[in-house]
Amino acid sequence: MPIPKWTVSMLFLAVVTMTGCGSATPRATASSAAKSEPLVEVATVTVSGKPETILVNRAGDTLYYFVSDQPDRQACTGACQALWLPLKASAAPAAVAGVPGHFSLFRGQVEYNGHLLYTYRGDFGPHELHGQGVQGLWFVATPSLPPLAGSSGSGW
Repeated sequence: MPIPKWTVSMLFLAVVTMTGCGSATPRATASSAAKSEPLVEVATVTVSGKPETILVNRAGDTLYYFVSDQPDRQACTGACQALWLPLKASAAPAAVAGVPGHFSLFRGQVEYNGHLLYTYRGDFGPHELHGQGVQGLWFVATPSLPPLAGSSGSGW
């Protein structure tokens, strides 16, 4: 009596799963993929009725800054970070074409011209801007964002 094809497929899948696949070709890890892709990019979107170049992460998610953050104090902590997700990295992003400012890190969070960068949980796809102007404190990060007063823009 022949063995059904689905039984052979299931047996093969079980063996591969238990042996860890044994592939000789290394897979890209998150860190190696991150090195080949820019962490921050630019995109052109409509902000308040006019075209604007903004900063986005590699997934196209809009990046924001919080006006209450200070050079010596991060204001968005605890529950705030449940809605406003810090853009984290192990190293400061490289320079981005068309972006004249300076990227650096503060405690593992990316900052641009001294402003810490965040994504907003209320944005559900690339280039959405639902966080723009929230409470008059959260704004889209643009390449023209001036340095935060009192910061060197190179890590607080």
